Amino acid sequence: MRQYSKLFLGESGIVSADVSFKVVQERRYFVSSEGASIVQNFTGAYIYVIASIRATDGEVIPLHRSYYAPALTGLPGDATIENDIKEMIVTLQRLKTAPTADPYTGPALLDGPVAGVFFHEIFGHRVEGYR
Repeated sequence: MRQYSKLFLGESGIVSADVSFKVVQERRYFVSSEGASIVQNFTGAYIYVIASIRATDGEVIPLHRSYYAPALTGLPGDATIENDIKEMIVTLQRLKTAPTADPYTGPALLDGPVAGVFFHEIFGHRVEGYR
């Protein structure tokens, strides 16, 4: 993680950068009233890379990249992650001077599952009831 973090040193305009590593081992139990019981084990390995840069207008612009594998051996190698971080730095430097996008008002075409998620986010949360 230190090796990856060092790639952000000396980059102008970078406000913050963080590289973290997490291994999760979880055991879930299911027991029904009919007497059935199930135990499931889940493992996962995660690497998170998060960095922010301050744009010329003062706004802080974040980017992140994450990696997941069910086991440590499934995570990408050092060369892949380092190249991704270098690409992230290039993108952040470009975003530093990029013009602000204009707001958009108009039609949007949403396909399949995206339409359901969109509808849920704009309408569903407003009609949810809590006990």
